[in-house]
Amino acid sequence: MRRLLFVSLFAEYLEKLKASPEGNGPLLDNSLLFFGSGIGNPNVHDHINLPIILAGGGSCGLKGNRHIRYEKPEPLARPHPMA
Repeated sequence: MRRLLFVSLFAEYLEKLKASPEGNGPLLDNSLLFFGSGIGNPNVHDHINLPIILAGGGSCGLKGNRHIRYEKPEPLARPHPMA
């Protein structure tokens, strides 16, 4: 239930940005917002298929209205120094 609340608040925030004029378009087009989680399946602490939303960025040419799903996870090129 809590996740639904956060997603609906994020959607409401995006609508407010879309309705706010700035420069040649809405404030949403001149902003880039990231919303997501670091866990794909919390039951098994899975870090694959993370639910992530990237919104805005229309003025910088980002292509929207897409859902990207990769068939298999991409391995890291090299281990992170903090790992």
